[in-house]
Amino acid sequence: HGEVMIVEKLGNETQVYLNLEGADADVIFRQPDTLAVDTGDKIEIGIPAHRCHLFHSDGRACRRLYKENGVEVE
Repeated sequence: HGEVMIVEKLGNETQVYLNLEGADADVIFRQPDTLAVDTGDKIEIGIPAHRCHLFHSDGRACRRLYKENGVEVE
């Protein structure tokens, strides 16, 4: 569960900033099209692991735990 802190309706998508219970950092997710939520709403989300982009506190991307299709860069 999380509390909606900011809602940015951008026309083609909506970006929602959540303060999740038990998390040390806020979560930002984007939803194609528009989403009917407002600041202060309490919502529950589920995130497929393969769709997450996680970062360390210094901004470095966390290593993915699965292999993506595409070209490998070394």
